[in-house]
Amino acid sequence: MTIDTDKLKALALAKNSPYLDAFFAKFQIRGECWQWIASTSGRPGRMYGCFWNGKIIKAHRFAFETWNGPLESDKIICHRCDNPLCVNPAHLYQGTHHDNVMDAVKRQRHKNGQSQKTHCPRNHPYTGDNVYEHKGTRQCKTCKDIFRGRKPKAYF
Repeated sequence: MTIDTDKLKALALAKNSPYLDAFFAKFQIRGECWQWIASTSGRPGRMYGCFWNGKIIKAHRFAFETWNGPLESDKIICHRCDNPLCVNPAHLYQGTHHDNVMDAVKRQRHKNGQSQKTHCPRNHPYTGDNVYEHKGTRQCKTCKDIFRGRKPKAYF
């Protein structure tokens, strides 16, 4: 999706953002992405832009909130373009941490390989009713039954 930066700037100015000129000076348009070129934080491969709007804020969060309004309290900002330094509002959406991880799995960007495993460490299959989610990770119900001293059910 192509975005007309002049229209966005006019929209944001209408929202009376005094930091907008500074924001527009800190990225370069590279293809569809608005690549942040100012200060960053994070580690290689997971660097995010930092922006000052009276306090330090992630640049992609400033972009999202300027054009879309406040972020819901239980949500984070996710990138459709897989580029953490992109601040193009068309590439940003709000979702949960789980949404973000599932997006990474779907696009085969998930680094730890857990999503590719078909069996738990004790070789029980991650299929059907034998799987449940706990704190964002898949768990094996058979192992849970064994750990709690119960006779395992036939989940698979």
